[in-house]
Amino acid sequence: MKTLLTTLLSFIVLSASATVYNSDGTVQNIQAIHNNQAVDGDTIMVPAGTFSWTARLIITKGITIQGATTISGPASNPTINDGTIIQDNTPRSGTIGILLAQIPPGKSFRLTGMTFRRGATTSSSTWALTFSSTGSSPNRSMRMDHCHLDRLSTGKLFVTSGWIYGAIDHNVFDCSSGISITIGHNGYGGNLASDPYGNHAWADYSQYGTGDFFFIEDNTVRNVSGTDNILIGGTDTIYGGKDVFRHNYFFNCVIGDHGTEGQAARSHRCREVYNNTFEFNVANSPNGQRSGSSLYHDNTWIGVRQDGNRVATLNSFRSNSSRSNSIWGPADGTSPWDLNDDGTGNPAPPGSVGHTFLSGTATGGSVSGGSGTMIDSTKNWTPNQWVGYSVKNKNPQADGYNLGSHITSNTATSLTYSYYEGTDTAHHLRFSSGDRYEIHRCIKSLDQAGTGKGDLINSPNDIPINTVTGTACWPHAVVELCFSWDNRHLPDNVVYGFGTGIPFIVAGRDYFNLGNGFPSNTTPPAVSAALSPAINGTQYSGPFTYPHPLVSGVPPTPTPSPTATPTATPSATPTATPSPVVTTNPATNIASFAAALNGSVNPRGSTTTVYFQWGTTTSYGHTTSTQTQTGNTSRPITANISGLSASHLYHFRIVATNGGGTSFGSDRTFTTLSATGPPVVTTNPATNVTISSARLNGSLDPHGSTTTVYFQWGTTTSYGHTTPMQTQTGNTYRNITANISGLSASHLYHFRIVATNSAGTRMGSDRTFNTP
Repeated sequence: MKTLLTTLLSFIVLSASATVYNSDGTVQNIQAIHNNQAVDGDTIMVPAGTFSWTARLIITKGITIQGATTISGPASNPTINDGTIIQDNTPRSGTIGILLAQIPPGKSFRLTGMTFRRGATTSSSTWALTFSSTGSSPNRSMRMDHCHLDRLSTGKLFVTSGWIYGAIDHNVFDCSSGISITIGHNGYGGNLASDPYGNHAWADYSQYGTGDFFFIEDNTVRNVSGTDNILIGGTDTIYGGKDVFRHNYFFNCVIGDHGTEGQAARSHRCREVYNNTFEFNVANSPNGQRSGSSLYHDNTWIGVRQDGNRVATLNSFRSNSSRSNSIWGPADGTSPWDLNDDGTGNPAPPGSVGHTFLSGTATGGSVSGGSGTMIDSTKNWTPNQWVGYSVKNKNPQADGYNLGSHITSNTATSLTYSYYEGTDTAHHLRFSSGDRYEIHRCIKSLDQAGTGKGDLINSPNDIPINTVTGTACWPHAVVELCFSWDNRHLPDNVVYGFGTGIPFIVAGRDYFNLGNGFPSNTTPPAVSAALSPAINGTQYSGPFTYPHPLVSGVPPTPTPSPTATPTATPSATPTATPSPVVTTNPATNIASFAAALNGSVNPRGSTTTVYFQWGTTTSYGHTTSTQTQTGNTSRPITANISGLSASHLYHFRIVATNGGGTSFGSDRTFTTLSATGPPVVTTNPATNVTISSARLNGSLDPHGSTTTVYFQWGTTTSYGHTTPMQTQTGNTYRNITANISGLSASHLYHFRIVATNSAGTRMGSDRTFNTP
């Protein structure tokens, strides 16, 4: 075996002027690159063979390092020819392991055709390969492709740092430990020295649909540890990172990120995930997202179904004090960095502590697994009245002092809350007899899923301050939604969507599961409307060019550099056209296989399209026909749906779009009737009333059996008269009418509908009318 650092056989360096280094055949060493002997534009040809790497390589020139490893075929089953193999025998000190490419803006760097394999070094304390850039503009030309990272013993295999928009493609990450890919933008806006935490990315637009992201495309990422730990080989995003995962194959590992949760570091900013395949053969949890916005679409899952049928679980580590020493405080309704309930269900002024709904003294408590219990035997609460609120320990002598967590259920005398049992935090929220407690409520937390651009936060001495208010204060972040559409588990065609267990991450406000049924790789109008220039910085109409220009060889077109410092008022400028106002109303005419969906819409002066989404989950998956409305008043909207299953729970909501955006009604549910059963009847108002006659009206669902139906009528609720019987069959609602005569003028009459089948008799409610 050759030692790459000292005797790299046949190692050739070609400059742009065709100068050949080490041309005598003895080849000195690769340290020439480290010593800046290479020239911008050089291509370093590393021959086939197996070499030992005993020192980290630091590269500052715009060069290409090209080995003989090849990777071909689909990402789900790549063919790997490990031509150039670098054994990792580098020392473990600091964070940089095998290679650091620290390339200034305007220069290009490419690492291609290399295999990096575990050597004698087994410590996992460093990063293997790091791409970094500093400067007043982003570096858009850094690429790693056709490389095989083979079971390296490092904590992170590939890392970005600084203001860098590049791509890694057609690589294979075989992970026996650690994280595969970590994306950070801690130098965003050219502010690495003053802002190592990614704050400037959170003070700027997302720019979805542009090249202002780091792209991970056409890669194979595999957990080859032989364990069920799906975090091995998983990904991470930190420091305001912006990433796009597309056309990749993931095996037994997940896409994840960090939130704004512990110390001053900010979290994942925004992400697109599309056209990927995820395969699992172990019981697993879904992808994770602790902050920011995301677009998940056109992804497929195979193998074992993911828990909860989720594309990602939207989480918040501050909601249950799993980061007990967080400088942001717990997200329990008391941190100035969050929006807190003022006692009326509305946000208290930004930067203020929320309303204390209740305080008291615990008479006991316990923890078990992921749940904790606080007991106050002096109370007589309504069951579950505190669900979605948070309980906080106020005993200065308690280990969990000033920690809070969201309440998941309550009885008359006890509260159950989310308990973090991990050992990676210093303190845990428990209650003992005599501990004082308070109940508050968080409405929205800092940087949570569904938030975007806000005030610039700085962290001098690692203590964050809102630069607009000069205090610890909610940064007035705009709503920047998470969307999921056309994601499914292929083996059983189950629709996937977002899910959460955090009470202040709200479906229909922070995230939307649009379901399936959209044309492949298209953008729903709701997504384009939500990502307007006022929110996104540019109008989003679809994903950025694929393949990435670094892959295709087409030079990228830079988008305008972001403004690092926001205006004093970062809230989005309202559009001239207001979005429609919608309300989802209860379903009616609920039968065994059909129902009528109801809602209302106010177009607010613009031509508005409106429809309903419906399905067996909040991912919906079905839509009704689009209706068009105009005007400035609220009007009812109804749509009939059929082809349902008997005795099933269904979800639905109303959706409306105009030039001002898209509005979603709240989710409602209904349960279809059994296939057969007693008739279902409703007495409707009488019509055609004269001094001596009237028409009686009602509706009937025979409920799957032959049914006789008629009306009872008279001057009292004893009725005394009946109309002729009618016979009906089927499982749908139909109108029933009967004319009566021989009435007296100026009299009050009562009536009701009555129906009988083999399962029983049902009577409608009593109605009245007056003859003239």
